[in-house]
Amino acid sequence: MKPKMLLFALGISLIFLFGCTSKVTEKAEDAVEQNNPALCKELGETDDVDKCYELVADKMNDPEVCLQATDKNKCLTEFSVSKGSTKYCDMATDAAAKYSCVVQVTGDKTGRALESILADWRSKGAVSKCKELCQPSYQAGTKKCYDDFKAAQEACVAKGDYRSYCEYEASKVLDRCYLSCSDIRKDCEAGCIPSE
Repeated sequence: MKPKMLLFALGISLIFLFGCTSKVTEKAEDAVEQNNPALCKELGETDDVDKCYELVADKMNDPEVCLQATDKNKCLTEFSVSKGSTKYCDMATDAAAKYSCVVQVTGDKTGRALESILADWRSKGAVSKCKELCQPSYQAGTKKCYDDFKAAQEACVAKGDYRSYCEYEASKVLDRCYLSCSDIRKDCEAGCIPSE
């Protein structure tokens, strides 16, 4: 008795599934015929609406339709995959979605799981942002170095020494200061790289 019940439940599920799919397909066809993608909203359910937008975008060959979907990135990815082109991935709303789209269109040649690739890519993005934060302190340090150079040069000239001698002596101060700033920036950037 149980196998018959299971088959009955499976049959009802398939009828329901195909019934919903055809509802989405019909609405997408109406939207294409009337050149009105907004008709997809009439489906109500978010998943159905988004699937409708995917179908309409594909049939109208217009990735802009995806921008009306709730999950724009998924729609753009599906569109890009169906067209076999990564150029539409640039329309995704964030960098991770763009990367995911490109990987799904081109396929990952490394054999790693998409989650692993995205985690690696995000950590590299975080490292890059961290390194950008090191730059202002380096720039402030080099400005201070130049100010110290000018002050040392003016103090030397004020003592009555030759300008060329003063420039030489002040340039030693400047060189030591710049090296110190470079070391500080390198230390800052090294702190950005996660330990493994």
